[in-house]
Amino acid sequence: MVVLDRDASVLGIVYADDALELFGHLPALSFYSFAGVDSSERPLDSAVQKFKNRYVWLIVNLGTAFLAGGVILLFKDTVTALSILAVYIPVVAGMGGNAASQTFAVTLRGITLGSVTIEDALPVIYRELGASLLNGLLIGSIVAAISVIWNGSFMLGVVVGLSMIGVHLVAGLFGALIPLVIKRFGLDPASISMIFISTTTDVFGLLLLLGLGAWLLL
Repeated sequence: MVVLDRDASVLGIVYADDALELFGHLPALSFYSFAGVDSSERPLDSAVQKFKNRYVWLIVNLGTAFLAGGVILLFKDTVTALSILAVYIPVVAGMGGNAASQTFAVTLRGITLGSVTIEDALPVIYRELGASLLNGLLIGSIVAAISVIWNGSFMLGVVVGLSMIGVHLVAGLFGALIPLVIKRFGLDPASISMIFISTTTDVFGLLLLLGLGAWLLL
């Protein structure tokens, strides 16, 4: 492939073998960044080397996990009085995390291709919120119906359904906004965004579930 300058002069030639080798490495490197693993790590590295490459990421995740745990502690009386809500904690947190991962993946692709920046992010965020609302309404309705049939409580279904809608909206907002903000500060959004996105969805999801439970069910 011949590479031309703007004045049609030849800058150089890119050979197919070189291009294939480059693009062949990109998926692996992107997955490494997403998982918080150093791109130099290989499967046969020593255990000590693997430990050095991974422990910082795990400690940061531990700190953010305690934030979510702190929300449960804040509503410990609610959890004690309404132990049934504990069943729905992993459901709300898991669905929020999955929804946020979808939004993050699409936004990160836009950032990588240069089609999305923080300056023109509003249309992207509006569309993600719209999609999140529709997904939240669908998934929330399904979970609410299951809750009513399974537990025999209409109000519990309302609490779980509203929580599901809310956590999807949070996932859509922060799944798009956080990588854009991180990129704006000159950092790599692929490597650290999910720490903050998952923490945000977990904390707000638990606040919605337990807060609504304390308000509507106690």
